[in-house]
Amino acid sequence: MDGPCRPADADPEPVQWTLAAPPPGSAASSSSFSLCTDLTGDAVGFTTREVNRYCAIPAQACSYKIGHTYWIGQRQRAKTALGAKFDIKAFHDAGLLAGAMPLEVLGRRVDDYIATTAS
Repeated sequence: MDGPCRPADADPEPVQWTLAAPPPGSAASSSSFSLCTDLTGDAVGFTTREVNRYCAIPAQACSYKIGHTYWIGQRQRAKTALGAKFDIKAFHDAGLLAGAMPLEVLGRRVDDYIATTAS
């Protein structure tokens, strides 16, 4: 999970995580659902879906974070290379308009954006 729901952001004492969604209106303070709801202020239904998704497909959170980290790195690389010529909207267009792609292909698209914008 990204953001304040990550267990690393919780109390450093061991937490007895439960995967059972608390009944609406209950205060199941030891559940991951309640922790996320309390930390984010999101609705219980949204938090329940998020926790269940990360428990059922843990690689989804990992792949999201890898992609996020790579995207931020490419943006910084473009900013450094282009300086004042860097345009966040044009960068987003270069990286997002083609849709889903492997990270290596995204890197090449950013290379093309840098080359085109710099000239």
